[in-house]
Amino acid sequence: MKLKKNIIKIFISTLMVLLSIPVINVSALDLKDIVTMQLSSLLEKNVEISSIYHLYDLNNEQVYDLYEYNDGYAVATKNGFISEAMPNSDNPYKDVLNKKLYYFGPYNYFYDNNGVMTSVSGETIPTTRSTENNFSEELIKANNEVLNSNPMVMTRGDNVWRGTSSSRFTRYKNWKNTNNTCGPHAAAVILAYIDDYIDDRIVPSNIRTRNSTSPGKLITELAAHTTNPTATRPVNVSNGMWYIISKQAGLYFAPGYQSVGTTWGKAVEKIKGFPNCVGIGLVKAFGSTYGDHWVVGYQYKEDANNKGYFKCYDSWGKSDATIHASWTLGLVWVNKK
Repeated sequence: MKLKKNIIKIFISTLMVLLSIPVINVSALDLKDIVTMQLSSLLEKNVEISSIYHLYDLNNEQVYDLYEYNDGYAVATKNGFISEAMPNSDNPYKDVLNKKLYYFGPYNYFYDNNGVMTSVSGETIPTTRSTENNFSEELIKANNEVLNSNPMVMTRGDNVWRGTSSSRFTRYKNWKNTNNTCGPHAAAVILAYIDDYIDDRIVPSNIRTRNSTSPGKLITELAAHTTNPTATRPVNVSNGMWYIISKQAGLYFAPGYQSVGTTWGKAVEKIKGFPNCVGIGLVKAFGSTYGDHWVVGYQYKEDANNKGYFKCYDSWGKSDATIHASWTLGLVWVNKK
């Protein structure tokens, strides 16, 4: 009878997790069982969890746990939702397990190093941040919400770039951001790329000439219709794009954006599918050498150490810059209706 009750309890808890309903009064053992069941299904093998470590967000709230299992590790929220699973990988915190551990999404593993927020690879979060794109609010929210609608399973990569040819973005190389309007610049390249290579209805010809190396009035029009264009959030960049799209292509296209959560899966989806590129927000606090900034990614790769990268137009004079996936938070893109 006791076994039957436990099975029923686990089933109900699992069902609640799958429905994204917070599980109430779930014991540590029950949660471990739920994560074990999900990992076994996700990885298609029997999983045995050996250790559990608490992970904290930027608000110092313990909202994640790291689970070591067989030959890998996984991170799950407190209601059992798996945000990432890493087979054939060591616990990224293995050398700092005696410290307070922080988790800011896939590839972003930090710990408290005597009062200094330090990544497991040695970078520190500066005490003052560039606010060019005002990502602070999104950064906080990202650690309080589920990172993705689907578990993120990563395997060791082959270090091969995949995506659209760099030559297609060469014509936008000199569209340089000299006035801190990196959001409108990124939006302009996305729209121009679609206009040049996919569908010329998206940008009116009186704003920009198709296949031109000049942006025409595209960047200035986007900046003029983007709320606070020098401190842009994803929703603002998206709204600026809608101003251009709605002029003649509103029946065919619509902008989309993501303010929080892991960027890797959605960015890869947009690069592999329509429209072959995506606007990517970079965050200084995550180690971005650009500070808080917007780029346009059109290729991706993962190396043998599970590190992800994007090849991008950077609005600083490069059309083939490489950025780390771990620097990213926030996306903008265009959808076909």
